Amino acid sequence: MVEIEALEDRIKLIFPQQCTIYQSDKIRDSLIDMLRDLSNEVEADLSNVDELDSSVVQIFISLKKTLSEDGRNIHFINPSVNAQRVFEVYNIDTYLK
Repeated sequence: MVEIEALEDRIKLIFPQQCTIYQSDKIRDSLIDMLRDLSNEVEADLSNVDELDSSVVQIFISLKKTLSEDGRNIHFINPSVNAQRVFEVYNIDTYLK
């Protein structure tokens, strides 16, 4: 589902092409399991995302808030054209940088 790549100073999450309500439970569960005990900064690569809906956007916002409360950051990088459009529609494009 979500691939993880351990880099020297951060964790990179690589999201799949489809990020919709049909995958949201798997995405959420895999993120919770992966990030629970990590203290690294997190980078979310959205370059592969073709489909993105509000259910996964909510997961992104929750993830950013949760990590922020723990004193960690997440950076959403390389958003695909479709992901960027969704962020702009929800007016969260600057929040999820």
